Amino acid sequence: MGPEDRTDKKLRVLQLNKYYAPVIGGVEKVAEEIGRGLSERTEMTVLVCNRQGPAAEEERDGVRVVRAASPRSVLGMPLSFSYFIRLRRLAREADVLLLHEPFPLGDVAVLLRAGKKPLAVWWHSDIVRQKRWRFLYGPLQRKILNRASVILAATQAHVDFSEALEEFRGKCRIIPFGIDAAAFRAGAASCSPLQELKDPSLLSAPASASPLKLLFVGRLVPYKGVEILLRALALTEEIDLYIVGKGPLGESLRGLAVSLGIEERVHFLGEPEDPVLKACYRDCGAFVLPSVTKNEAFGLVQMEAMAFGKPVVNTALPSGVPWVSLHGQSGMTVPPGDVDALAGALEALKDGELRERLGRGALERVETEFSMGIMLERVLAALEEAAGSLKD
Repeated sequence: MGPEDRTDKKLRVLQLNKYYAPVIGGVEKVAEEIGRGLSERTEMTVLVCNRQGPAAEEERDGVRVVRAASPRSVLGMPLSFSYFIRLRRLAREADVLLLHEPFPLGDVAVLLRAGKKPLAVWWHSDIVRQKRWRFLYGPLQRKILNRASVILAATQAHVDFSEALEEFRGKCRIIPFGIDAAAFRAGAASCSPLQELKDPSLLSAPASASPLKLLFVGRLVPYKGVEILLRALALTEEIDLYIVGKGPLGESLRGLAVSLGIEERVHFLGEPEDPVLKACYRDCGAFVLPSVTKNEAFGLVQMEAMAFGKPVVNTALPSGVPWVSLHGQSGMTVPPGDVDALAGALEALKDGELRERLGRGALERVETEFSMGIMLERVLAALEEAAGSLKD
């Protein structure tokens, strides 16, 4: 059946990524928002790996989620033979594939098992840290980009600062990430660990007597800069840090907090359920994203904090990060890896009036610049373009 025979049918989309909700991560969040947001307008299937688990299939928010067995991972990349088997079957049912990059397993699977199925790529970032791996992976990734009909990126900085995209700029479509701020806030739980972990002696004290509650959300991996954050925190007083997320650096970061003498001010919260995570945003005083490399290409967590009117401290990376939250308007931007500058920004945010002003700017920016509805319309248009504009 060709496109001309299906003009009254929904577009059949197969998203390909490493993981999917409830796994916490920026790329996972984008895949989830696209899946859930377009579930009524498309036939949406997502193929991912089940993080160190057996094969499974479920329906999640109207999206068919197929999880291939993945017994282990290497350098943060899941290994899964069954991913190839499932991709071949699911690709036959799809009109268009949406591949989230970088994802070496997905690249190989698409090239070997997807035939000539139309392909769109969402470019999240270049590979930055593993230079040797980048040298080996580059030719494979170039084949994927050459095969793709359209390449989606969240900001112009993703394209301008990417070596890999230089020869494919004509295929690129800029689609800023979106968020429904009101709906996001409405999903918060009534209580969060930030409330539960308060010092009881401060419950009846004036607000000015309580420490500033700082929130970080993300995987505990090197490029997130949590080590820098802990060292900066040690240079401050009356600031408590709440860390949401897990990762290979978890134990070493706990040890660093102890060695710095700040273990009583640092709280590791793991990966709470979504309503509790949202309540953490609501109950914090400020949000921090201290990433140190352009692996952090956008920082969706910034938008989530801004949706609750929270000021953001981010870093001046050559990526979309400092564009999401603007210095002096919705937060503060410091040089990546600069412990002293980060500590200075955190100390400055102990000023309640400054936090309130930047928080208002954060909410205004997220409501005017990052519309979920516009994002989804643009994504659907790009997928239809890649599939051959089935509705024409």
